[in-house]
Amino acid sequence: MNLIKSFLYIVFGLLIFSSCEDVIVLDLEEADTRLVIEGTIDADAAEAAVRLTLTNSFYDPSANEVVDGALVRLIGPLGDVYPLAQAAGGTYRVADLPITSGEKYTLEVTADDILYTAVAEVPYPVALDSLSQEKINFPFGNQEEE
Repeated sequence: MNLIKSFLYIVFGLLIFSSCEDVIVLDLEEADTRLVIEGTIDADAAEAAVRLTLTNSFYDPSANEVVDGALVRLIGPLGDVYPLAQAAGGTYRVADLPITSGEKYTLEVTADDILYTAVAEVPYPVALDSLSQEKINFPFGNQEEE
């Protein structure tokens, strides 16, 4: 039986390492550069961060260009305005926010005289009620040795 298992492992390994390796290059049209806004609100740390970058070509290996000099504001549920200060690498941050779960916050980003807005609701924390662990012998599951 061990001989059959060994043979199956060898065949399985050969199948995995003999796959096709043709590189497919798609003829993609160039698109206009767009602003990418990535934002997070961290209720535990009482802070918000926004990163602004510009899109680039699909096959361009360089990192995306960061956007500096934008006006970034977070507006709380009661209309309180919190400006985000520019940090390194196109990142804008604000700390010491009074963040409440279930409340909606509005993000306003003004870059190149264009106003972008987004609204997000801070989720409630999820309590972990249980956790389990199980050992599984890959690839054949929990089979005993014969």
